[in-house]
Amino acid sequence: MAAPPPPPPPPPPAKAEEAPADAPVREKKRKRSGKASKPKSKKLTGLLSKWNAIREEEQATDQFDVHVSFHEEKKQKQIQEWLSRQLRSGEHHSNPNFVKLPMPWSQKLAEIRNKKAGTTGP
Repeated sequence: MAAPPPPPPPPPPAKAEEAPADAPVREKKRKRSGKASKPKSKKLTGLLSKWNAIREEEQATDQFDVHVSFHEEKKQKQIQEWLSRQLRSGEHHSNPNFVKLPMPWSQKLAEIRNKKAGTTGP
C-alpha cells in the first residue's frame, strides 16, 4: 500500500493591492448618526417649537384633569361613607345637614330678592 499523498500547502495570504504613492487617498464615509436632521429654515423651527409647546401644555392639562377627577372621586366616596355612618348610627336625626328644607334654596333666594325690591312674587 502506498502512503496517501501529503495535503497541499495552504494558499499564501492575500496581499492588499498597493496604490501608487501619487494616487489620492480615499477616506471612509462616515455613517450618519440616528439624530434627526436639523430643520432647514427658521420658520419651520418656529412652527415646531410652537407645536411642542402646545403638546406639552395639553399633556399637563390631561395630567391635571386626571389628578382632579381622582380627588373628586375620592371625595365623593368619603361623603358616601360618612352618610352611611350617620344613617347607621342614628346621628342623622340631630344633624342639621339632614333637616328637610321647606322650599328649594332657589325659591327662597328669589323670595328674599323680591322682599328687598318691595314686590311680592308668585
